[in-house]
Amino acid sequence: MITEVEIDERLKRLRGKVPNFLIEDLKGRLMKKKDILTPEQVDRVVDRVLQV
Repeated sequence: MITEVEIDERLKRLRGKVPNFLIEDLKGRLMKKKDILTPEQVDRVVDRVLQV
């Protein structure tokens, strides 16, 4: 399980590299699944976004 604060911290890595509307959309999707996501899974999602 991951908290909203942890999700925000991880999404900060995307600021300036990805348009804000995409970050907000991704945050919304991650928040819906925060009860089943682990911090490692969110890190993988962020890493993948940065690769594209």
